[in-house]
Amino acid sequence: MFEPHKFVYHYTSANTLMEKILPSMTLRMGSFQQLNDPREAKTWPFKFYSRTPAGNRFFAAPLFDQATKNITERTLVLCCTRDDPQLNKDALDSATRSGFGHPRMWAQYADRHRGACLVFDMQLLHETITGQFGGEDLFWGPVQYLNAPGRLNSVLPRGGYDLVYLEDYVEYGFAKVMENHIRVFNRELFFTKHLDWRDEWEYRWVLRRNDSSPVFIPIRSCLRAVILGHDCSDALSERIIEQCRAINVPVHRAHWQGWTFSLLPNALDDDYRKGPVVVLDGISFSIEVPCGGVFVQGCDQYGKVRPIRIDNNGDVVPLA
Repeated sequence: MFEPHKFVYHYTSANTLMEKILPSMTLRMGSFQQLNDPREAKTWPFKFYSRTPAGNRFFAAPLFDQATKNITERTLVLCCTRDDPQLNKDALDSATRSGFGHPRMWAQYADRHRGACLVFDMQLLHETITGQFGGEDLFWGPVQYLNAPGRLNSVLPRGGYDLVYLEDYVEYGFAKVMENHIRVFNRELFFTKHLDWRDEWEYRWVLRRNDSSPVFIPIRSCLRAVILGHDCSDALSERIIEQCRAINVPVHRAHWQGWTFSLLPNALDDDYRKGPVVVLDGISFSIEVPCGGVFVQGCDQYGKVRPIRIDNNGDVVPLA
């Protein structure tokens, strides 16, 4: 359905999609204070150093809180999900290893399967963000998942949480020294999370600002589809479909049946709205077309694509 590694995905509730995202065609970049990970939203484990014993007098306990607030109150982030980096489109579990197919993401970020997942062309979204906010204060990339905090740059004698030196904060000012530190250690500070979050396969854009006021990313050029959750109500689904019809954005629905996950056809396609249509594990066909059999392509247990025939009596016949 969506070419692997070309798209990123953003889960949201149906109400947020209908009332904020689609009417404005923007996506909100919010504060670190609103993230789910307590390591990022709460107290950061910074350490301060002094060059000499004489510099010890510059230490004050509120510096720790000041450093944390400098990060959480002045850093905005847009979080998306990417495909499993090892994803092969022909693998049997390709759907649930795709960015749109994580059941826990649907449960946690899309209102327990009642919300939606937005599909973005990754390159176009990146160009939009860098075109609007590009510069030394914008960082981006995949999140790295670790068992414990560690130094990503083994050349430097310190890590991201080592805020040296107290004398520099006095001489140059707290804000300037922090910005210089962030430019060196942004990977450790903004793009590492505990291993427990690893199945999110997160990709994010991080923007430094003077305050925590959100900014909004235009998405008209990069939004490629909306996927409705399995349990998104009929009433909400119809409203979202009509909004997407006005901007010509395809709408699919996630469908779960046991271990099988598939996407239903584009709801804006007139052929499917006329119906009826049968969908077998992602393969869809109309049953109104007079025929003795339908020939489609399926995938065997080894990931090999094979032609199959579905007879009008319901028999499924693998072909050589």
